[in-house]
Amino acid sequence: MLRLSRKHNAILIYKRPDALGMLRKAKDYVTWGEADKEVLSVLFKKRCRPQGANELTARYLKERLQVPSIERLVQAIERAEIPLSKLREAGISPVFRLHPPKGGFKGALKRSFADGGELGDRGAEITSLISRMI
Repeated sequence: MLRLSRKHNAILIYKRPDALGMLRKAKDYVTWGEADKEVLSVLFKKRCRPQGANELTARYLKERLQVPSIERLVQAIERAEIPLSKLREAGISPVFRLHPPKGGFKGALKRSFADGGELGDRGAEITSLISRMI
């Protein structure tokens, strides 16, 4: 249900009780946290491939979502003003394919983040991992 079909994928979900419950069920297999605006904007610029276009541009956003720029889209997503289903209808998938992290993983892959591993809730530390994977 999280749409994570491969390794090194990232998805966007809003912080709701049902989504957090799914993440807690999958805590032994995934890592998650709250990304900041800068990382989200870079993620949309570099790793987003909308349907029928090679890259996400301001013109594409203006035609499909009536949003003037990627930065405004990130602000709207941060405030939960745009439902993720509307992104899918506009041809923008909330699933991003990433590279393995540059420099490798820093901890054990089978331990939780609190115990010095890589899995589970990272909080704001997710931004450093995503920036190494973009």
